[in-house]
Amino acid sequence: MVITSVSCFAVIPSTSEWLKVMFALLSKLGINSAWNVMFVHIPELYPTVLRQRGVGVASVISRIGSISATFMKNLTATTGLTLVMTLYGTLTCVGAVLGLFLPETKGREIPDTIEEAENVDSIQLNNIK
Repeated sequence: MVITSVSCFAVIPSTSEWLKVMFALLSKLGINSAWNVMFVHIPELYPTVLRQRGVGVASVISRIGSISATFMKNLTATTGLTLVMTLYGTLTCVGAVLGLFLPETKGREIPDTIEEAENVDSIQLNNIK
């Protein structure tokens, strides 16, 4: 997400067409990588009883960017590339920062019930002591 954000912002001051294309493709690489990581990490965050719904909701929300792409083309034609790249760069930067607040799942059991998911922090702290 950080790669995507930085490369979106780097498109704005670029004067050369090949630089704009390079940064746009780098941005696409970053967002595709984040998309693939999402389907590995998101199921580990939800308890078993909500896992399919959680992955489905995450997938639907992530498709908003794809749906808005056609509208962004029209917005670029009327306002210019700067606004669109600033919007995409800002949104992906916010997503990257919010991703830092997700809990670590490495080496931990996936919760089975909603109650276990609500008490993940206290269970982990008890296991550490």
